[in-house]
Amino acid sequence: MHTTRVALIGGQDHKLSPQVCAFLSILEDADGDEVHKHYIAERMGLEGGFRKADVFKRHKHVFDAFVQYDIKGNYWLRPEFVILERR
Repeated sequence: MHTTRVALIGGQDHKLSPQVCAFLSILEDADGDEVHKHYIAERMGLEGGFRKADVFKRHKHVFDAFVQYDIKGNYWLRPEFVILERR
């Protein structure tokens, strides 16, 4: 993901926009912990705030494969994608 901005889902490559790649990198850096949307917006430089629909309107399959969230505005990587060696 980091060098080519591509995610492998179901054996197929899916190109990631710079914004989606940045979002996933923020979640990856959190090592599976919850990250609130206000922090995500700040890290991504989004002055109008973070909205899931804005980032993933064309990347729903990426969102569904890698990300979990709650109604409070927290996002985290699915446990199977957390790099355990970093914990």
